[in-house]
Amino acid sequence: MKKLIFIFCAVLLLACQDVEKVPKPKNLIPEDKMVEVLTDFALFNAARSYNLRQLQQTGVNPAEFIYTKHGIDSLQFLKSNEYYISNIEEYQQIFDSVKLELEALKTHHDSILKEYRKQMESVKGKKIWTGGDLDSLNFKSSNFFNNVSGSPIRTSKKEN
Repeated sequence: MKKLIFIFCAVLLLACQDVEKVPKPKNLIPEDKMVEVLTDFALFNAARSYNLRQLQQTGVNPAEFIYTKHGIDSLQFLKSNEYYISNIEEYQQIFDSVKLELEALKTHHDSILKEYRKQMESVKGKKIWTGGDLDSLNFKSSNFFNNVSGSPIRTSKKEN
């Protein structure tokens, strides 16, 4: 049994010796652009898992949308991705950058959501219009526009 394991390990080690590196494609997507593309793919995958039906109703093909947005095609992406995969350190740096980009987007959107909730809490239970009652049959434009500061609409009568 030990001989069989030894032979298996020896064959495995010898088989891995002649791994050829993927040549650099002529139209390689630069690392910074690859980060943007992979970030967009991650966002679309998240959207797909969140609400697939709504994404399907739009009729948008996420991959085609991303390729068009970044001015690349699927073959260019596949060859670039294959090249970066063959260089694991470089690919790890790309994915670390994607992770940082996604975290920055999350922080930004969380701050917007926090501000929105804060504004909604301050408005909750209050009237938004404070210019008085508006009666469509007894509407006096002068009262309305006097309550709106900086209104570009003039309320005075035309001068002849």
